[in-house]
Amino acid sequence: MIFPGWQDTTRLTMGVLSSDLTTRVVNVIVNEIESWQKRLLTVSCSTSQAFNTAAIGEIVRSCSLLAFEVIYQLQDDIFSALEEMHLTSNEVATLVVEELAEFNIVTDYSTFADHFAPIITQYQATLNSYVDLIGQKLGNILDTGDDLPERTQSCMAAKFRKISNSC
Repeated sequence: MIFPGWQDTTRLTMGVLSSDLTTRVVNVIVNEIESWQKRLLTVSCSTSQAFNTAAIGEIVRSCSLLAFEVIYQLQDDIFSALEEMHLTSNEVATLVVEELAEFNIVTDYSTFADHFAPIITQYQATLNSYVDLIGQKLGNILDTGDDLPERTQSCMAAKFRKISNSC
């Protein structure tokens, strides 16, 4: 495989970006919960009503689940592209080995480069297209990082308002 170091770097980059995004989402969740504690002091609900740990737990669970499903899907997209790249690389490597087995290097050494140049060119072009695709998918994590924490906060705030309005 031509790009094993590149694939390792991709996985590392994905891990760092995902970890950063996860940390930002968790911080939003924690900050939102802390803000609820302050707001609960100003909301008067009977003890039998909305603000109990089960209701708050359901808000956290449902909104965080939505956020982490997005992160999981972004990671899965990258792993799928890496797997496709690996399979394509193996297919081309097998093709090259089969061609080498049939090529008589002793008698045809002068045409060796011409014979294999198109295969290598196609191989490199295919892998480069995967590099571009995976780069775009890594960019998707960055793009999602711009709004996923805010979407998580909005989800939690809306559900909190719904409960507080029922008081």
